[in-house]
Amino acid sequence: MEKKNYAARAAIYAMGLVILAAGITMNIKTGLGVSTIISVPFAISSIWDVNFSLVTFATYALFVVIEMIIKGSDRTVIDWLQIPFSIVFSLLLNMFSNLLDFNFGHLWQNTLYLAAAIICTGAGMSMMIAMKFVPNPADGLAQAIGKAFGKNMGFGKNCRFVNHIGHYY
Repeated sequence: MEKKNYAARAAIYAMGLVILAAGITMNIKTGLGVSTIISVPFAISSIWDVNFSLVTFATYALFVVIEMIIKGSDRTVIDWLQIPFSIVFSLLLNMFSNLLDFNFGHLWQNTLYLAAAIICTGAGMSMMIAMKFVPNPADGLAQAIGKAFGKNMGFGKNCRFVNHIGHYY
């Protein structure tokens, strides 16, 4: 791979990371709900009054640990790079949380802002996935689950965990 191509892909990946963090933060600031992957850290941070980005990092670190257990000896350097990714992503969430301080008084304003947030989240995620660098820990875990069952990442994203008897529900 050429260095120029690699540098361009890295720049697009980094822009995607920033846009994704901005989109997620905007989504939260609207007060109109959050995406599924952020719902657990958001709920924990809201209930326990803990910094959202810190809880997001802890959640992502847990995803990486579970992924490493599932992968066993098939771990790669890319898998381990999800930890620094989580740190950078959490710092970006914290930065945007401080920068994007607003409180719209009308539903239509929040709805427009939510639309912008969804566009940013989708664009940022698409940019990151297309560059095929380090996956975010949620996607890394989904890939590991899918591979463990001989399926693809979509299966990992949509599967339900095995219940205590060993059957899917």
